[in-house]
Amino acid sequence: MEKDTTLRLKVPIGIPLSRALKAERSFLSLISDVGQSVAKRKQPVIWILDGITKGSVVLAVRGEPNDVTEATVSATVRAVARGLAILEKRPERPPHFTDQALQAARELAQIGDIAVGDGAIPLLLTTQLVANVDKVFGERLREIGSVEGMLEGLTIHGQRVFALYDRLTGARMECDFGHRIPAPEIGAAIGARVAVHGVITLNPAGDIAHVKAESLEVFPPSEDLPSAADVRGIFSRD
Repeated sequence: MEKDTTLRLKVPIGIPLSRALKAERSFLSLISDVGQSVAKRKQPVIWILDGITKGSVVLAVRGEPNDVTEATVSATVRAVARGLAILEKRPERPPHFTDQALQAARELAQIGDIAVGDGAIPLLLTTQLVANVDKVFGERLREIGSVEGMLEGLTIHGQRVFALYDRLTGARMECDFGHRIPAPEIGAAIGARVAVHGVITLNPAGDIAHVKAESLEVFPPSEDLPSAADVRGIFSRD
């Protein structure tokens, strides 16, 4: 029997385009983060638009392996569908749901009348899911500081955010920059190591859950940094 590698996002007709685009972005963030947790590597699944159903718009996306097995894709689909069902019922972190995945699920439920699932009839996400995610997060700590990582993603549709990746752990940090930082400045830094300064939100475990970015510092490429011999030469001339 062929494994199901398809997920469906149901968006009601008549909602503002901005909300529809936000639903698309949050949906992609959710399935991407869960996929990375399942496979323990970046971008293990390529998601392909597989069909659109009229009425309420239902987008079907099919996962294709990206140097992983098809079983990994199927496991990702199951993890997303079962995880959302858990969050609708009780305040419990589902397997493979990172803080980013929880936040994406919360955003989808907040939009209203959004459904996601692996069956013909996706699961409707309600305000109960929002309340349960908030309980999972519990009390959070906010502090002013900075985080460093590789800047590898940017979106200006709806919420204006970019993503940082920790080079050692591979952890993804979502940074909300709003209109505080020009989008072209962030776009020019894609692929570079950067420091982001702003308000950092930590979860109860002490991990970074969200960053409200206020400014961005781009580090020079390693080949542009002075060598030890260069530094010794500077001091020897003094």
